[in-house]
Amino acid sequence: MSDVANNAGQNLAQKLNDGIKFDVPMEDGTVKTATLRTKNGSGANQASQGATGKVLRSDGYMNVAGYKMKTMQFDYEITQQDTIRLLACVGETEENIHIPDYIGGRKVTIIGENCFAHVAAKSIYCPKTIEVIETGAFRKCAAESISLEEGLKTIGEGAFNNTIALKRMNIPNTVTSIGKGAFMACGVEYLHLSTGLTEIPADCFFMCHVRNLVVPGSVKSIGANAFANVKELRSVILQDGVEIIGDKAFANCLELREIEVPNSVVHLNLNMMEGSGNAYFKVHVDHPIWDDIRNKKVELNFIERLSVYGKEWVALDFAKWMRELTGESFERPRMDEEYRQITFMMANFQARAFRDAASDEGTMMAFAGMNMANGSILSGSAQQVAYGLNSLDGAQQQES
Repeated sequence: MSDVANNAGQNLAQKLNDGIKFDVPMEDGTVKTATLRTKNGSGANQASQGATGKVLRSDGYMNVAGYKMKTMQFDYEITQQDTIRLLACVGETEENIHIPDYIGGRKVTIIGENCFAHVAAKSIYCPKTIEVIETGAFRKCAAESISLEEGLKTIGEGAFNNTIALKRMNIPNTVTSIGKGAFMACGVEYLHLSTGLTEIPADCFFMCHVRNLVVPGSVKSIGANAFANVKELRSVILQDGVEIIGDKAFANCLELREIEVPNSVVHLNLNMMEGSGNAYFKVHVDHPIWDDIRNKKVELNFIERLSVYGKEWVALDFAKWMRELTGESFERPRMDEEYRQITFMMANFQARAFRDAASDEGTMMAFAGMNMANGSILSGSAQQVAYGLNSLDGAQQQES
């Protein structure tokens, strides 16, 4: 029989079966009549029970190594792919929930919208059969531990929103998509991001409690406010491959000390570090972004502290908004002809920031209202390079 004829036969059988009545045992021991329906006009037949609005209810047991073990009861439906989509856990909540991998011989692949919202369990285990966690699935859940296995592909919007007791999250490397605000305001302190991700969407980890972060190179885009208001965040490593950093992506991260920007980054939003005044913006001197700065395509007016590393080079007319340079940022710099007159409105230079700079005739630097630490002063005439200082703080005025 041809595929066309076979498919036509299946569709005809589904239409003929549509509407058949059958009995479904309910949780309270009663038996109700359900109706077999064809979902969306095609695919596998779906069972529905009008009295409860749920398709089926599991019996609360699962087989493990030949033993019948008690587990949570679930309302669920059968998908077009003949797999199980969990709709809700029902009855008395177990302290430790082990989601079954099969119900009635069918694989459990989807944790439905709000399925575990507000559930009071301490731990929840998701088997490797789970492929999709839908919107709000664990929203405001009380669990301290939620285990995800390899095989998971998609995490929906707000899936773990306000799971404040959750402290650790290992996102399996099979996950390729995470929705907006998926972990917003959750309690996660330790986070492993999937190496299969290509995007971290807006608000994804907003107001979390992550302390150390590694963004894998598979991620091309970090959305607006993705890690904003993560007040405990201290360390961020962006691996080479990240291309776009969105609006206020790391805003108000009060404990953040440094962000090193890889050369793969092609777009920085002006406010990416707004309110994160303790953090150094660390960038290699050969980074393409300097070309945009030279051509006035971008002004880094969101940066208060700068750390530059690489070969001997400096062009700092864009730096008047900074208040601090890390030590050795511009040790032994070579002044660009275009940038002979430079004005800084900075609070502090750390030791060695401008040590051993060449004394180029005509170079003028005005340091207004700032302090310099040991070793900061340029070679050359102090009258040329160091007037307007509040304090030299033991800095050496080197003669040319």
